[in-house]
Amino acid sequence: MRRVALLLLVSVGWFVASAPPSEAAFVSGFVGNSGLSATPGSADGWVNFAVYDNSGGLDWRSELGVTVSNLPSGQAVTGYERAVFFYQVVRDGLGDARLTEFAVASAGPVAWNGIGFLDGWVFRDSLNVAVGPSGNQTLGTEAAPFGSPGDVRTDGQLSAPPSSFVTQAGAASLLDGAITSPTTAFFQWSFVNAIQANQFSSVLVLTSESDPNLLTWGTAGTVVGGATGPQTTVPTTSPEPGSLVLLGLAMVVGGAGYGWKRRKQKAAEQQSS
Repeated sequence: MRRVALLLLVSVGWFVASAPPSEAAFVSGFVGNSGLSATPGSADGWVNFAVYDNSGGLDWRSELGVTVSNLPSGQAVTGYERAVFFYQVVRDGLGDARLTEFAVASAGPVAWNGIGFLDGWVFRDSLNVAVGPSGNQTLGTEAAPFGSPGDVRTDGQLSAPPSSFVTQAGAASLLDGAITSPTTAFFQWSFVNAIQANQFSSVLVLTSESDPNLLTWGTAGTVVGGATGPQTTVPTTSPEPGSLVLLGLAMVVGGAGYGWKRRKQKAAEQQSS
């Protein structure tokens, strides 16, 4: 038991120490798209995504040349958050059901601290082309096989800041957005006008103080036609190293307590025999 606990602590320590140095830039391996699908093989659209590392503490809104619209029920974005998550929902042309809501989960306990959107703005790829309209609906290679839930392509390339976003007519605006449950830490956006076939959202924004070098993948879901819609996988926050170390320590203490209890029980059995 001690050996297992020690290995756990060593692995946690390695995980924390192995994180690369931070810089103000989009995080490599977390720029791209994932297929939106209700069932494997069905075609519903995509979620384009990117994560920005703002560990330098500058105002990322100025660095990226954007203005963030906050939402009535959500926590306001300040511009100085450590990690910034961008998402853009795009529908394909094969369905006409109305997509009215989009939600992203957090891997940590209520790790998000700001929610908003870039009203009328979309991603601009490395070819300086707007992402979302027909002909360039995905940031990077289209997920294939198309529509399989969780299909992720992280080969997206954005135009260098501050030209990473561009205004685009037709980008759907938002009505509201907020955390839906402190227990599950889901943040949700509601659209003013539903996103239908070949339509796309403005870029959605979530912020966190979690380490941008410790990202993970989580669930994103939709509401389409008034019912639970397609889901996919997107970048999300990861529990902080400190919480992992505490978990390791708890397991060590728990393991030691269990061992002590077993030794005491064994001694009592020997005395009674």
